[in-house]
Amino acid sequence: MRGSHVCGAAAGALRSPRQASRPAPAALSAEGSQMNCYECVQQGRASQAVAVCRLCGAGVCADHVHSETIQVREPAQPGKVIHDQPARRLTCPVCRAAEESH
Repeated sequence: MRGSHVCGAAAGALRSPRQASRPAPAALSAEGSQMNCYECVQQGRASQAVAVCRLCGAGVCADHVHSETIQVREPAQPGKVIHDQPARRLTCPVCRAAEESH
């Protein structure tokens, strides 16, 4: 078997006893099939996530997502824009604030 990829329910089985005793935040809806916005859950509300933060992986709703366009650059040609069409970059408020802090 190549690598150590773990997916689905098996990932939960690998939690440490310390993690297993802590309740998980209500990131999934009552139906368990739709992801809620992590920021809204922290505020005691539930709203459907429309995106996933590219840095931390948290689900975010339309009110909390930060969307920007970026030019795609390749390591082989540092600093040189090699794609004409810009890409979309989505982040949550926490990661956005961290990136903007100096």
